[in-house]
Amino acid sequence: MYEISTGDAGRFEGEKAARRVYRDGTYVFTFEHAFFIYYCHRATGADTHHRAAGTDTHVYDYIAVDATTGCGSHVCYRDERVPASSYDVLVPDILAAVKYTGDKRAVS
Repeated sequence: MYEISTGDAGRFEGEKAARRVYRDGTYVFTFEHAFFIYYCHRATGADTHHRAAGTDTHVYDYIAVDATTGCGSHVCYRDERVPASSYDVLVPDILAAVKYTGDKRAVS
């Protein structure tokens, strides 16, 4: 089982103040005491998939940032925010994303 905790919002705000994460990012949780997981939302006007579907909603881009090195990687995007009760559905995407930060937990 992987460790998901939500107690690092203050540290995340420090990263935001230091401009190491997107300024409009919203902290979601910390993965394995090593990665801040957060999301930013973007308008779908430039997104061909959503424009073709005729929806004018937001897309939530989830991002993992190594709390030690500051290296980050795009995790996934979702049409809706992932509720706290379902954070574990992000784990496979997080594992695939952290390989780009040099972390050993990556899926081979």
